[in-house]
Amino acid sequence: LMSRSFEKDGGAKANDYLEAQKHYYKQLNDNKEELRRFQQSKNEHQEAINLLQSLPVKTRHDIMVPFGELAFMPGELVHTNEVLVLLGDNYFVERSAHQATEIVER
Repeated sequence: LMSRSFEKDGGAKANDYLEAQKHYYKQLNDNKEELRRFQQSKNEHQEAINLLQSLPVKTRHDIMVPFGELAFMPGELVHTNEVLVLLGDNYFVERSAHQATEIVER
């Protein structure tokens, strides 16, 4: 009688352990994915800052402009110190590249 009781308790503890282990690994994977998204966002912000810092160096920049899904044509960026910044809720303001950099760095 004692051994059956012990087997039931031991089996229940093993199941509890396995469930806890599954939960732990799920949380670990969720956290890894969240960290990956955060690092990607951080890299995108750094790329934006680098671009905003380089734009005012010249008054015009040669670029390739997308023309449809498969084609590009030569173009030129002008007024490169004027940037529209999204403040939220679809509100945009015109700022200098320097001011936009400060907003992105917040």
